[in-house]
Amino acid sequence: MVKKYAVNHQQFFNRNCSNIARKYQAVNERLDTAARVIRDVEKEVGQMSEIGRNMRELQDFLKSPKLRGNIGEQVLKDLIAQCFPKPVSFYSMNLNQEKKLCRN
Repeated sequence: MVKKYAVNHQQFFNRNCSNIARKYQAVNERLDTAARVIRDVEKEVGQMSEIGRNMRELQDFLKSPKLRGNIGEQVLKDLIAQCFPKPVSFYSMNLNQEKKLCRN
């Protein structure tokens, strides 16, 4: 009777140990997956903060109305040059409303 009890007890112990080992392995796998996800999220957050810094620098750069005007003027000039043939001339207006002929 004691021997039978010891065998049953050993089987119960072995079953519980293997169940615990499987659950431990499953928890470790989930923790590994969570660590990978957290690492990926941290990487993305770092990229987003870099984009935010760059946007702030661009905002500071474009605060000057004269600079914005110069950039817009250059973009418009390039656009016109792309749309029209080279010999075409166009007029530009100064702030004092004097017309001047611009040639490329």
